[in-house]
Amino acid sequence: MSLRTIAGSEAGTVVLQGAVPALDGDSNPIGNDPDNALWDAIEVTVYTSSDAVPPACNAAEEDDWNDPIAGLDGAPLGTVAGATQLLPAGADELTPGAPQHYCFKLTLPATASNDLQGRSIAPAWEFAGLSD
Repeated sequence: MSLRTIAGSEAGTVVLQGAVPALDGDSNPIGNDPDNALWDAIEVTVYTSSDAVPPACNAAEEDDWNDPIAGLDGAPLGTVAGATQLLPAGADELTPGAPQHYCFKLTLPATASNDLQGRSIAPAWEFAGLSD
Protein backbone atom coordinates (compact mmCIF):
# COMPACT_ATOMS: atom_id res chain seq x y z
CA MET A 1 0.00 0.00 0.00
CA SER A 2 1.38 3.43 -0.90
CA LEU A 3 0.08 6.92 -0.16
CA ARG A 4 1.23 10.38 -1.22
CA THR A 5 -0.14 13.88 -1.64
CA ILE A 6 -1.17 15.04 -5.10
CA ALA A 7 0.63 17.80 -6.97
CA GLY A 8 -0.20 21.24 -5.59
CA SER A 9 -1.55 19.98 -2.27
CA GLU A 10 -0.41 20.74 1.27
CA ALA A 11 1.63 18.30 3.34
CA GLY A 12 -0.35 16.12 5.68
CA THR A 13 -0.28 13.32 8.19
CA VAL A 14 -2.07 10.00 8.38
CA VAL A 15 -2.86 7.61 11.21
CA LEU A 16 -3.52 3.98 10.35
CA GLN A 17 -6.77 2.96 12.01
CA GLY A 18 -7.48 -0.49 13.42
CA ALA A 19 -8.59 -3.19 11.00
CA VAL A 20 -12.27 -3.93 10.49
CA PRO A 21 -13.77 -6.85 8.57
CA ALA A 22 -14.14 -6.15 4.85
CA LEU A 23 -17.75 -6.53 3.74
CA ASP A 24 -19.31 -8.17 0.70
CA GLY A 25 -22.00 -6.52 -1.45
CA ASP A 26 -24.67 -7.51 1.07
CA SER A 27 -22.77 -5.93 4.01
CA ASN A 28 -21.70 -9.30 5.41
CA PRO A 29 -18.12 -9.85 6.62
CA ILE A 30 -15.99 -11.60 4.00
CA GLY A 31 -14.58 -14.89 5.20
CA ASN A 32 -15.50 -17.79 7.41
CA ASP A 33 -14.93 -16.91 11.07
CA PRO A 34 -18.37 -16.96 12.75
CA ASP A 35 -17.14 -16.49 16.33
CA ASN A 36 -14.17 -14.21 15.42
CA ALA A 37 -11.69 -16.72 16.84
CA LEU A 38 -9.32 -16.38 13.88
CA TRP A 39 -9.72 -12.59 13.86
CA ASP A 40 -8.86 -12.45 17.55
CA ALA A 41 -5.81 -14.72 17.11
CA ILE A 42 -4.15 -12.90 14.18
CA GLU A 43 -1.42 -10.36 14.97
CA VAL A 44 -0.47 -7.48 12.66
CA THR A 45 2.85 -5.74 12.14
CA VAL A 46 3.01 -2.75 9.78
CA TYR A 47 6.28 -1.54 8.30
CA THR A 48 6.85 1.71 6.40
CA SER A 49 9.31 2.99 3.83
CA SER A 50 9.70 6.38 2.19
CA ASP A 51 12.05 5.06 -0.52
CA ALA A 52 11.14 6.14 -4.05
CA VAL A 53 10.52 2.47 -4.87
CA PRO A 54 9.28 0.32 -1.99
CA PRO A 55 11.11 -2.83 -0.96
CA ALA A 56 9.34 -6.09 -1.76
CA CYS A 57 6.67 -6.78 0.86
CA ASN A 58 7.56 -10.32 1.86
CA ALA A 59 9.34 -12.12 4.69
CA ALA A 60 12.65 -12.27 2.79
CA GLU A 61 12.76 -8.46 2.43
CA GLU A 62 11.46 -7.54 5.91
CA ASP A 63 14.82 -6.05 6.96
CA ASP A 64 14.66 -3.56 4.06
CA TRP A 65 11.69 -1.78 5.68
CA ASN A 66 11.81 0.74 8.54
CA ASP A 67 10.96 -0.38 12.05
CA PRO A 68 7.26 -1.17 12.56
CA ILE A 69 4.85 1.68 13.22
CA ALA A 70 4.56 2.37 16.96
CA GLY A 71 1.91 0.12 18.46
CA LEU A 72 1.70 -2.10 15.38
CA ASP A 73 4.34 -4.73 16.04
CA GLY A 74 2.55 -8.01 16.72
CA ALA A 75 -0.63 -6.18 17.75
CA PRO A 76 -4.27 -7.32 17.59
CA LEU A 77 -5.95 -6.48 14.28
CA GLY A 78 -8.13 -3.72 15.74
CA THR A 79 -5.17 -1.72 17.08
CA VAL A 80 -4.84 1.92 15.98
CA ALA A 81 -1.29 3.05 15.14
CA GLY A 82 0.52 4.75 17.99
CA ALA A 83 2.17 7.29 15.66
CA THR A 84 1.34 9.43 12.64
CA GLN A 85 3.15 9.23 9.32
CA LEU A 86 4.04 12.31 7.31
CA LEU A 87 2.84 12.75 3.74
CA PRO A 88 5.03 15.60 2.45
CA ALA A 89 3.92 18.16 -0.10
CA GLY A 90 5.57 18.16 -3.51
CA ALA A 91 8.51 20.42 -4.28
CA ASP A 92 6.28 22.65 -6.43
CA GLU A 93 2.71 22.96 -7.77
CA LEU A 94 3.38 20.34 -10.48
CA THR A 95 5.07 17.67 -8.36
CA PRO A 96 3.29 15.19 -6.08
CA GLY A 97 4.70 14.52 -2.63
CA ALA A 98 7.08 11.67 -1.88
CA PRO A 99 5.34 8.34 -1.28
CA GLN A 100 4.90 6.61 2.05
CA HIS A 101 4.75 2.82 1.56
CA TYR A 102 3.18 0.31 3.93
CA CYS A 103 3.78 -3.42 4.28
CA PHE A 104 1.26 -5.41 6.34
CA LYS A 105 2.43 -8.63 7.99
CA LEU A 106 -0.28 -10.88 9.45
CA THR A 107 0.87 -13.64 11.77
CA LEU A 108 -0.93 -16.55 13.36
CA PRO A 109 0.97 -17.36 16.55
CA ALA A 110 2.31 -20.91 16.93
CA THR A 111 0.15 -21.25 20.05
CA ALA A 112 -3.09 -20.75 18.05
CA SER A 113 -5.67 -23.50 18.25
CA ASN A 114 -5.84 -26.11 15.50
CA ASP A 115 -9.58 -25.37 15.43
CA LEU A 116 -8.77 -22.28 13.34
CA GLN A 117 -7.82 -24.38 10.31
CA GLY A 118 -10.16 -23.78 7.38
CA ARG A 119 -11.24 -20.34 8.58
CA SER A 120 -10.69 -17.12 6.66
CA ILE A 121 -10.90 -13.38 7.29
CA ALA A 122 -10.53 -10.23 5.18
CA PRO A 123 -9.25 -7.28 7.23
CA ALA A 124 -9.57 -3.75 5.84
CA TRP A 125 -7.77 -0.65 7.08
CA GLU A 126 -8.50 3.06 6.91
CA PHE A 127 -5.93 5.83 6.88
CA ALA A 128 -7.28 8.90 8.71
CA GLY A 129 -5.54 11.93 7.22
CA LEU A 130 -5.14 15.62 8.03
CA SER A 131 -3.61 18.33 5.90
CA ASP A 132 -1.20 20.83 7.42
